[in-house]
Amino acid sequence: MQLRCLLVGLEDPYIRPVRLALNTMAMRCEYVTYSSAPERVQKGRYEAIVLFYDGTPSAGEMVQRIRSGVSNRDSVIFLLSTPTAHATAFRVRANFFMTPPITEQAVIATFKSAYGLLVRSRSRWHREPATGTAYLNLGLVKNVPAAIINLSQGGVSLKCTQLLRAQQMLLVRFGLPGTSELLCLSGVVIWTRADGSAGIRFADVPQPAQKALRDWVEERLELAKVYANFREKTGTTAQPVSVQ
Repeated sequence: MQLRCLLVGLEDPYIRPVRLALNTMAMRCEYVTYSSAPERVQKGRYEAIVLFYDGTPSAGEMVQRIRSGVSNRDSVIFLLSTPTAHATAFRVRANFFMTPPITEQAVIATFKSAYGLLVRSRSRWHREPATGTAYLNLGLVKNVPAAIINLSQGGVSLKCTQLLRAQQMLLVRFGLPGTSELLCLSGVVIWTRADGSAGIRFADVPQPAQKALRDWVEERLELAKVYANFREKTGTTAQPVSVQ
């Protein structure tokens, strides 16, 4: 599992230790200036965003933009402040704060403290490949079988012989792969393709179903990390057994 981090506005003395730390943690790192950051956070998805703070309003305005957006509103925000701006850094509503001296080890320690939140951020949009059969209720047409392709906290991709159309409302019933959970959720068709595949976004998900989906995705993200570490340390090419 490779997490993505966006560095915004970092000055030269801070870039090197942050980049070294993120490379050590095998995180994918991108750098942008404050002027180009709005477009990047609108189009890309990042588990972590590091903002440089020198006392000017730029960081606070960027936090507001991130939290009011769609793609990165659940990202974990780290604020890296200069010595002169340290006293006012807490006015910016970041999740974590880093103050000089900024060292590789200090950055690693901060990100390790945030690991649970980073996984949670990733899990909110992560699509996990899965196999199984879902059954769709399409108005008067009931129990239409569809093959599950992947599953996320917010929706499911599947392939169905029945013609679906964008914005179509439906009910989808399926067993959560690898568990005894049976979910029946309302949804809306977001996209369709000529081969019969379609993307469904869940609507009005009850709290117990939300928890079941979240736990299922997060468990598999953790399993992916465990297997990746195992392969790295042992040199094996073995792959985890897929969940049916």
